Amino acid sequence: MAFSIQNFASNVMKSGGARPNLFEVRLTDQGFGQDFSFYCKAASLPSSIIGQVDVPYFGRQVRLAGDRTFENWNITVLQQETMDHHAKFEEWMHKINNYAANLDTTDGVAGYKVDAEVIHYTKAGEENRRYKFKGMFPINLGAVELAWDSNDAVEEFTVELTYDYYESSAALAGSALS
Repeated sequence: MAFSIQNFASNVMKSGGARPNLFEVRLTDQGFGQDFSFYCKAASLPSSIIGQVDVPYFGRQVRLAGDRTFENWNITVLQQETMDHHAKFEEWMHKINNYAANLDTTDGVAGYKVDAEVIHYTKAGEENRRYKFKGMFPINLGAVELAWDSNDAVEEFTVELTYDYYESSAALAGSALS
């Protein structure tokens, strides 16, 4: 039977499904003396888009695969009381473009681009999949919202990052699709 709740439930119960709250985000050293690992409230596994090239042929469109592009990556970071995490992103962006002087104070592109990882874990705590971002840097550091009526909350802020490309552990090890 196509719509059997028993079949669906028994298949879901085999693994219980992947959990979106079992992940970690890491950035490689950006002049801070160590790799930067922090409490990330929200992130995503990266997306990619393969463009489409339409070629007209006798009144029809033949569609061919185009170039791959990558959308920017957004994360939400939990703020520490010392504000260290927010300060590190501020400093990173300040190196890329100085607030007052409008100058790049890095050693060129290699001075501000870093590698990053998002690691997805199983419910047993084992690494499920690792995504490695190459050539990443922040382009938008979100505001930290302050309010007198926010008593039982932890400050958080968003960061929008751009990157050249990513690799996944499945692609690196050889995909089941190949």
